[in-house]
Amino acid sequence: MRFASETEQRRFVFLGKAAIYSAGTTFMSFFMRENRYLSRGTRLRIHDRKLAKHLVIDGPLTTCLATV
Repeated sequence: MRFASETEQRRFVFLGKAAIYSAGTTFMSFFMRENRYLSRGTRLRIHDRKLAKHLVIDGPLTTCLATV
């Protein structure tokens, strides 16, 4: 959205109303800061994603490159 706003003659604006959930806040970040608007009382729902993963390498490293 930032690139499109800079290269085209149009201005792309994000307007948030009521509640904006996790994916919406990520989408909002694609807009330039001066083109982001929230109505009064809008709630941003932001949560972090926790990822726990165990990496098991079994065999020669040359055959495990895809896993790594």
